[in-house]
Amino acid sequence: VGASAGAWALHQLSGHGLVKIGTNQIPAADVVVLVIYLLLLSTLGGFSLYEARREEQFRPVMTGWATGWQVPPLAIFSEFGETKQSIVVLSWFGLFVGFSAGLLGNSGGVLLLPGLIYLLGMKTQDAVVSSLVIVWVLSIISTTAHAWLGHVDLRLVSALLIGGTIGARWGSEIGLKLRGAQLRRWFGRLMLLTCLLILFRLLRMFGLLF
Repeated sequence: VGASAGAWALHQLSGHGLVKIGTNQIPAADVVVLVIYLLLLSTLGGFSLYEARREEQFRPVMTGWATGWQVPPLAIFSEFGETKQSIVVLSWFGLFVGFSAGLLGNSGGVLLLPGLIYLLGMKTQDAVVSSLVIVWVLSIISTTAHAWLGHVDLRLVSALLIGGTIGARWGSEIGLKLRGAQLRRWFGRLMLLTCLLILFRLLRMFGLLF
């Protein structure tokens, strides 16, 4: 539901045509998506580096912020230990992740991993494994929704999915060998590096770089 809604929102943005910034005519959807991406990744990347540093100093940031929202019905999942999780909270979290996947085209992984760790209290290694499965499913749903709206080339997506599946396998094997703080630090660095690339693209779109 969330992925389809996000794809629909992007389709509506695409219908707003071009916006004029300086002397350049830029698609409105491109500006909105890239700015949201920049704000989201910079926040998550900075927080991940801060939290990893706190843990190494033996001052860890409290996780499982949403576990206190015990809205019935409740259930126990092995990935969360003995902590009861609200099905309602999990559903809303999934809806939000799915919406971001459909809108931003990121398969939800950018929000999913930190959400599982900090909001729901899942261990880092377990969150990595769980997010791999969820992201794979979300990517198929998002791709189908965007293809239906005529946004993607299915041949290109198929090639990327094949390479991504192989890369995910290698990455998961490496990730399971690292400590939680190390994983979160590398996640933060990757987010900030991506921010720089997005910022560079925005500046070029605005005509501030050549």
